[in-house]
Amino acid sequence: MTTSVDPTEATDSDAPAVVDLDTRVRVGCVCAGVGLLAVCGLLMPLPMSSRLSAALGNLVHAPLFMTLTLVGLWAWHTGSAVSEHDARSHWEILRRAALVALAAVLAGMAMEAAQFMGTRSASWHDVVANSWGVLAALVIDVSVRLSRFWHRPRLRWVGGGIAIAALYAASHDSFLVLADVRRVTADFPVLGSFEHRRELTRWYFRNSGRDLSDQHVMHGRHSIELRLRPADVSSMTLTEMHADWSGLQALVLDVTSAADNENPTVRFRVSVIDSLCESGQHQALRKTFWLERGQAQTLRLERADFESGDPARRLDLSRIRYLDLESYPVYSPTRLFIDHIRVEKAPR
Repeated sequence: MTTSVDPTEATDSDAPAVVDLDTRVRVGCVCAGVGLLAVCGLLMPLPMSSRLSAALGNLVHAPLFMTLTLVGLWAWHTGSAVSEHDARSHWEILRRAALVALAAVLAGMAMEAAQFMGTRSASWHDVVANSWGVLAALVIDVSVRLSRFWHRPRLRWVGGGIAIAALYAASHDSFLVLADVRRVTADFPVLGSFEHRRELTRWYFRNSGRDLSDQHVMHGRHSIELRLRPADVSSMTLTEMHADWSGLQALVLDVTSAADNENPTVRFRVSVIDSLCESGQHQALRKTFWLERGQAQTLRLERADFESGDPARRLDLSRIRYLDLESYPVYSPTRLFIDHIRVEKAPR
């Protein structure tokens, strides 16, 4: 005698696995611990602020949110497993992945908002990097689980490749900054060639826009076009450079005031500032030039300029910290083209 089976009835193998309470508690503890570490890391004030620390910090975002998303998916699947024999399981896998990914992206945006209200600065770049990490986790989890469901191991390799591409997209900009950090010392005695856009991140700009330009180029292929906005002071400050200028003969830069500037002359001051001395004060050399409209000028600060004045207040040429280029006051929009900032060394 044969027994008929109703196809609509679930078999034991189709039923989701029962997860005991101890497993759920352990999963909850793991999720809480990972989440707490992530929140503390994202909201903790940074001990220093520089291109190097910022780039290294940005490299953490994508891997961190990839880990958070994978832990969230693992917790859900462990706490409420799906059957590999149920034809509807792949839809459940995709649904869970989408919900966890959405939650992770929203959590990343919330962390940036919390940073904005706290001691750290918020950044859309960080939100994008977080999202790339979430995408990498999403692809890894879905490809691994669906490869089991469909019995296609190659799907894991495809998912791994996409995840690596997502992590690279999130980290590419930071890697370029780290490469430029290493280039600072290698480029010396050139302080500003403006041949690469990433070089602009060495500078801090105040009341001014900037971009690379192919106009008024004195060396190489590009100069920097500095667009000064009306203000008491508009400036660009080099905050990262090779500090030892001991062999200096002159500081030289090429500057052109655009021919269409409203004012016939622009007051332009070059300031060189050293690191803090024992008295807790910076020493500075400042020299003012007048730029003529439409003319290219080579500005020079000779070694005699650095050695003039009170010996007690001379710069320590072995500990140079900042180079400041400023125009003041600026009454109307003004364009300057600056190129080939360099330290000329004394002949040996």
